[in-house]
Amino acid sequence: MAAKQENKAFYMEVGNRVRTVRENLGLTRKELAGRIGLSEYFLVSIENGRKGISIATLCKLSNALCTPAEFLLTGRESPSDVTSITAMLSTMEPRVVKGAERILKAYLLAIRGI
Repeated sequence: MAAKQENKAFYMEVGNRVRTVRENLGLTRKELAGRIGLSEYFLVSIENGRKGISIATLCKLSNALCTPAEFLLTGRESPSDVTSITAMLSTMEPRVVKGAERILKAYLLAIRGI
C-alpha cells in the first residue's frame, strides 16, 4: 500500500509542475491538450495527479511546454540553452516576442553595468 501512496504523491508533483509551466506560458488546458494530441479530460487528470504519464506523453509535454522532461519529473532545473528559449518564443505572438526582446536587452545592459 505504501508504494501506491508514493505513486500518487509522485503523480501529484508531476501534475503540479505541468500545470505551473502551462500556466506560466499562458496556455489553456485545451490548447496544450490539442498540441500534444490528448483529450482535455486526460490532461486535467494528469495535472490533478489522478493519472500517470507514459514516456511518449512525457516527451510530448516536454516539447510543447519547452521544458526539460527532467524538470517535469523531478523539479530539478537543468542549465538553460538558447534552443529552449527559441522554442518558447516561437509559440508567442510577434508583439510578445518584441516585448521579450526589449526586456532581454534591458536585462543584459543592467548586468553589464552599462
